[in-house]
Amino acid sequence: MFLNAVMLAGLSAAVLPIVLHLLNRARYRKVEWGAMMFLHDTETRQLDRSKLAQYLLLLLRILAIATIALAFARPISRNAIGPTDAQRLAVVIVIDSSPSMLHPEQAATRFDQARRASLGVLGQLKRGDQIGLVVLGRPSDRDIPLTTDLQDVASQLASLEPALSVADQADGVRRARALLTVAGSIPSEIFLIGDRQRSAWRNIESISPPDAQRQRIVAIPVGSTENANAWIESISIPNAPTIAGQTVEVELRIRNDGTVSRNDLPVTISENEKPIETRNIYLAAGATEIIRVPIKLPKPGDMLLTASIGASGMPGDDAAMLSVDVLETVRVVAITGESSQQIAKSPAADYSGDTDYLRLALTPLATSRQKGDDAFRFKLYSDDNWPEIDPQRDRVIVLSDVSHMDAARVRTIEQFVFAGGGLLLAPGQRTDPKIWNQLLYRDGQGVAPAGIQAIRVAGEDTIRLVGINTSHEVFGFYAGRPDPLPPVTVFRWAQFADPPQGATLASLQNGDAFILQRTYGRGRVVAIATALDADWSNFALSNLYLPTMQSMGCWLASANLSSHNVASGGAIEYTFDNPKERGAMIVRPDGRTDKVPISIAGGTGTLIYPDTNIAGRYTVRAPGHGAVDFVVQASGEESILDLLNDEQLDAMLAPTTIQPISPDQLTDAVGRMRKSTELSLVLLTVGLALLGAEMLLAQRSIPTPEVA
Repeated sequence: MFLNAVMLAGLSAAVLPIVLHLLNRARYRKVEWGAMMFLHDTETRQLDRSKLAQYLLLLLRILAIATIALAFARPISRNAIGPTDAQRLAVVIVIDSSPSMLHPEQAATRFDQARRASLGVLGQLKRGDQIGLVVLGRPSDRDIPLTTDLQDVASQLASLEPALSVADQADGVRRARALLTVAGSIPSEIFLIGDRQRSAWRNIESISPPDAQRQRIVAIPVGSTENANAWIESISIPNAPTIAGQTVEVELRIRNDGTVSRNDLPVTISENEKPIETRNIYLAAGATEIIRVPIKLPKPGDMLLTASIGASGMPGDDAAMLSVDVLETVRVVAITGESSQQIAKSPAADYSGDTDYLRLALTPLATSRQKGDDAFRFKLYSDDNWPEIDPQRDRVIVLSDVSHMDAARVRTIEQFVFAGGGLLLAPGQRTDPKIWNQLLYRDGQGVAPAGIQAIRVAGEDTIRLVGINTSHEVFGFYAGRPDPLPPVTVFRWAQFADPPQGATLASLQNGDAFILQRTYGRGRVVAIATALDADWSNFALSNLYLPTMQSMGCWLASANLSSHNVASGGAIEYTFDNPKERGAMIVRPDGRTDKVPISIAGGTGTLIYPDTNIAGRYTVRAPGHGAVDFVVQASGEESILDLLNDEQLDAMLAPTTIQPISPDQLTDAVGRMRKSTELSLVLLTVGLALLGAEMLLAQRSIPTPEVA
């Protein structure tokens, strides 16, 4: 074998001495003259010696030129039977098994093509070679170290299944080099086999070029740049919490990155793997569709919702999951400044009570005695007889025009909110700004989002509601509506002092805040500048009141819901009472089970699990407690197929000297780093020696006429 076979063309120069010899011979002709008869014997002997010298010189020149040409072609010597100790090879195959590899490519997936290429590399190794395997998408502790059992690695490749995690070819090179550290001085080759997904190759430029004398890296991209993927980008419930028996909208973002529109794409929503709603949609090429599907979940508790679409491109992103905490009802405890005798008649026939409109907005069916279940359960108490607050039962507290407040009662409210409860504050005729500021606001340390500067009266000029923050969940129901705000006129309001501790959700035309919100500990607080009845404004009489109070009640009640949905790469955190042991088990989406320690403090166990690199369902099993499901949302990195063409991939690989080849070029790609004896120096030495011998012989030769 020759490392520089093109130089074999130099062998043609070996004919030059023959050509020159023939041309030189043609310059002489034979002339007979009389005295030659006396020199015949001497001439014959000289001619014989001259011919011998000429032919020897000719041979030396031919051999010298041929030997030097062979030396420049860099011939190598290999054992024809098998590799010797000096000729063994260490090879690591890095194969991409990330979700994007499941995209179909003609009759097979790109993963099938990558597996065939890997087996092709393996098939060209010889007895005594070492092989290692790195599977991108699986953790590094599952890499196969170097082994001479080629058949075992071939079996593992043949049975290899795609993984669920993203791929990083640069990380694959680092892991391959780690495996090769045990190979010592044996030359090595690394083969990177995967699709053209840009995210998989994005860090490849950080790889240092290999030592050309000891290591070679080859990239084998499989598949084309075709993209036919449609996928579910997200699933969510915008208006939390979800209440058993109540209609809730599931919002889906479905994206078509392919070049072909999808007609009648089936979309299915399932509850704990049981289909509950199906519809077909049209999804144009390159478009994203947002749809809302109304569903009902009949039972309270933890539910697992799954949205799926028909097969399209990569199967791994055709479904998305959402963990939902379904409540029985939202218990609202309202405390008002009215007397116990007045609230006993609530709701009044003329809705003259402080909270009659609020009760109607939150419990329209129960208040009007219609059939059906309301999302809220409303309990009203007088502030001269404060109720016992139960954080396990009560979700929202309403303080409406409360006058009887003291530090102990406010401290109870603060503890409730800090632990995750919701609080709605509304002033009224009995509200004293001084008490509000001293007990509820406390210079920003209290639970109220702002202090009250004064109680303002509009007088002859009417003050109207002019703006709401539709990006906030409370007013999310109004987002995208083309119609203007209903006419809400305010006659009297509490002017909140600047700056507030939270955000403004609604504003009046004079610039004053109408609704403020803030977080307090784990809980949420909303303060309205006007009374909840119709005495200070016509807000309670507008068609904005009912949806606002419903949405506000849901937002306040959902503060303490333990979210079992985790962003990709985030940590799973689970807190539970009375742990039986100091460890729990987590079953991952890839089937692996990990043991996780539990930290215990004051009878409460806390589990933190950060290894969430794979999207999907994680089940926590703690001794003495039921199984709890968490859902790690997909990042979408694999689903957004940004595929490199040959020129783009070549440009990314150029700084690393990694050589890209196609799968069709595998035949001659394996084993180029195999150790062998290069004969260039030996041949060059022989060639120079032949030239030296030719020079010596030429000097000693006696020129004689050419004999025919």
